[in-house]
Amino acid sequence: MTRSRATAGSFVPQYLASWLRGPADPRPVYVTLFVTAKCDARCPHCFYIPRIENSKAIEDLSCDEIERIARTMPPFYKLLLSGGEPFLRPDLPRVCRAFADHCDTRQITIPTNALHPVRIERQVREMADDGRVLWEIALSIDGVGEMHDEIRCVPGAFARLTETFERLRNLATHVDNLVVRFNITVSRRNQDRLLDILDHVENVWRHDLVDMTLIRGEAHDPNWKNVDAEK
Repeated sequence: MTRSRATAGSFVPQYLASWLRGPADPRPVYVTLFVTAKCDARCPHCFYIPRIENSKAIEDLSCDEIERIARTMPPFYKLLLSGGEPFLRPDLPRVCRAFADHCDTRQITIPTNALHPVRIERQVREMADDGRVLWEIALSIDGVGEMHDEIRCVPGAFARLTETFERLRNLATHVDNLVVRFNITVSRRNQDRLLDILDHVENVWRHDLVDMTLIRGEAHDPNWKNVDAEK
């Protein structure tokens, strides 16, 4: 039997229907799960740095433990996997499959620092084989070139981001259930360069899916939250 594949268009009616059920239905629509405290970037705007710095002492939930959690949850449509850097988990595709199997999850969004092009492409390729799910990979970009490297505290981070995007863009031309987008975390450091970032994404990379978010929670460097709204 041929299984139909999820696409952005096929997902929208289901997602809207779940919202329209309203407060009378206690089932969740959208679940966020932090799958690891490990990360190889040290962004000053990140609220998770204390756990990342202590990640060697923090044991991530095993895949078996996550699957047991999934078995106890009601159905929900959208899952956001966060961290840390989710793709540092070699079992990430299996983690995703647990929710697709047991919770009928049909959209899974994974933000990434994009520092591991080959690993990310390999895992996303495996994930995209599951046609039940619409996969959304959100690549973090905080500047163009050296500014991105500086904010991520990783030399060469922008070059690796570029390679990751190119690999995933190529993969997305061969499957119809993969969406690649960018996410900009707006901070005091990059607030004057947002148009440069958008210009690079649109005119150099020829891509048009970009989100911008303000810093959440307690930034590792609180001064980075001082964004000038007038700008």
